[in-house]
Amino acid sequence: MKRTIEGLITKLAKLKKIKKISLSRSTYSNIIQAGVGISILLGTVFSALGLYGLATGNGIVFTVGAGTISFDPFLSALLTTIAGIMLTFEGIALMRVSLQASRLIISSIILGYFTINIPAILLGLNYSLAAGVSAIIFGYLWLITILAWLQRGE
Repeated sequence: MKRTIEGLITKLAKLKKIKKISLSRSTYSNIIQAGVGISILLGTVFSALGLYGLATGNGIVFTVGAGTISFDPFLSALLTTIAGIMLTFEGIALMRVSLQASRLIISSIILGYFTINIPAILLGLNYSLAAGVSAIIFGYLWLITILAWLQRGE
């Protein structure tokens, strides 16, 4: 029993040393910005892959050893799409709440999301020309919003 108490006391002493290390507000802000950026980027890519999979009907096939494990194409694409959308909008919500981002920045992120995902759907449906045109249209709208919030100094 005495050893257990001594072990707990040494662990508490180590925790007190860790507790003395403090991070500045800018460090927390940078960590949040990195998390938001990664979340939005991965969410956009995952949802684009999922939407392309939904449009084409292709699924995910894993080869493990001698056998293969395959998932239903619709289910795998749907789960990938949902995970991507949740990641993206979780990043947007975190940015809005913690970093106090303006509506212009949020709309810029959403237009960037559409720039990637709408052409992914159209490419999956074999509408290559429409995918290119929509990528150009949403890309220019995205560029306009980025230039607007950069000009405003946000």
